[in-house]
Amino acid sequence: MAYGAGTYALAGGLGSLAAGGGFAAGVSGAFAAVPVVGWIALAAMAIDYLSGGNLFGTAAKPTGNTTQNVLIGQEGASVQNQYETKKKEAFFGGNSYSWKDFAATDD
Repeated sequence: MAYGAGTYALAGGLGSLAAGGGFAAGVSGAFAAVPVVGWIALAAMAIDYLSGGNLFGTAAKPTGNTTQNVLIGQEGASVQNQYETKKKEAFFGGNSYSWKDFAATDD
């Protein structure tokens, strides 16, 4: 989108220059055609990308930490496997960690 808008602005500036109206007049007219909301969204996406997902947050991803608990009780033994996930909270809220259970294998 931004590449297309920049190309459109450059073409408008060159067309205005050729018509005798001036390069700046053509470029400013081309950029006025793009809605303000689009520029705000583009700026927000750029901030989110450059900050590593701190503006909108990220999805939970495994960190590589795992644990295995063996519980022995009157009913017998049971095994509980867990792995840790990390995600970034939205609006620069920091990191959030959680443990997720997963099924034990027969191995």
